[in-house]
Amino acid sequence: MTHFTVWSSIVALLRLRKYLAIAMALTLIAFAHTTAAQSTDSSTTAAIRGSIAQFSSAWSRSDAAAIAQLFADDGDLVIPTGMLMRGREAVREFYASAFAHGYAGSTTHTDIVGLRSVAPDVMLIDATWSISGARDATGHQRPEERGILVAVAVNRGGRWLLEALREQEGAIAVTRTGPQPRITPNGHLRKTLMGTVSARASFGTKR
Repeated sequence: MTHFTVWSSIVALLRLRKYLAIAMALTLIAFAHTTAAQSTDSSTTAAIRGSIAQFSSAWSRSDAAAIAQLFADDGDLVIPTGMLMRGREAVREFYASAFAHGYAGSTTHTDIVGLRSVAPDVMLIDATWSISGARDATGHQRPEERGILVAVAVNRGGRWLLEALREQEGAIAVTRTGPQPRITPNGHLRKTLMGTVSARASFGTKR
């Protein structure tokens, strides 16, 4: 083996060690980043679930002020009737009125079924909710109320607050499905669209 061959082998070995060191460093960085992200996600989930538990606890005490404190200053609420309350004070007044009109002594339960980050310090929440034990104007117990909700939570100074809460009773469960196919006019929908087009064409002809 010539000196040139030996030297080439040494250089190749050094380069290989360099590349392996770089690859290992990148792997460690990626692992550290993933671990940190998992830790953050875990702490965020725990914090938001804690806020939901506080909501239920305040409800059971008929404490409208405590519920309102879970909203951001400019947060808003839309209930199933479509009524909108914007701002913490408006939210407090709504819940105080609800408790004064039969909801005092009732209980609520919220089950988070989806939680994902949509921007730094902004989380989207999908959940189901239920209220039981409320009473009507005659004192009789109301049927259980159930529905789903979508909420946006924001991190304000290390505390997760509700920026928006949207409740509805049109569904009582959030069902996960696979990717949806692109919707194209067919069947009844195609006939409806074609009928609309034909009607417009006829209308234009008559004119």
